[in-house]
Parts: sequence; C-alpha cells; structure tokens
Amino acid sequence: MPATVNIGSDQAEAPVRLKVGDVLCIRLLASPASGYHWLLEPEVPGFLSANTDPGVGAGRSPSIVNTWTFRAQQPGHGLLHFSFRRAWQSRTAPIRSLSFAIFVQ
Repeated sequence: MPATVNIGSDQAEAPVRLKVGDVLCIRLLASPASGYHWLLEPEVPGFLSANTDPGVGAGRSPSIVNTWTFRAQQPGHGLLHFSFRRAWQSRTAPIRSLSFAIFVQ
C-alpha cells in the first residue's frame, strides 16, 4: 500500500526514501504579507510527478504554508531545490534555499 511521507524545512539535506507509488508532501513556511514564497527550481526530476505546486497557476496561494505533493512514479534519485524569494524578483538571489535528496526504490 502506498505511503504518504510528510516533510518540512527541518528535513532538508537529509535523504528522503520512497517506494514507487508513495506520495511525498513538502510543507514550507512562507511569508505572504511580505511577498515571499517558496518556489520550486528548476524542475521536477522525471521519476516524480508533481500533483500540486502552489507556485503554478493564475493566483498565488495566500497560505502561510506552501505545500507541494509529488508521486513517486519510478525508481530514481535526484534533488528538489526550493528558493525563498519574491516571485517578481527572479533575478536576485533568494534569501534562503533548501534542497531535498529524494531516493525512490
């Protein structure tokens, strides 16, 4: 039976191990009042499929927590990179960055 694995910023840099079919949910604290949100950069590795992404679509999520969900589609490994920035300041350095090492068996 597929599992759901929930992680946040405190699990960054630690390996995340999934099985094919598992769902990964990443929750990161945002600051919508200041315009800062987490953005997934540059793209999702091919062995994962993105089910939700708060940075995509017509309107940005007003939530204080940005949440992404991914499904493990096939075995593989790679990194998910996130940057904390204002969406309209894409050419400036983010004020914070996180990476998650994902391993799917």
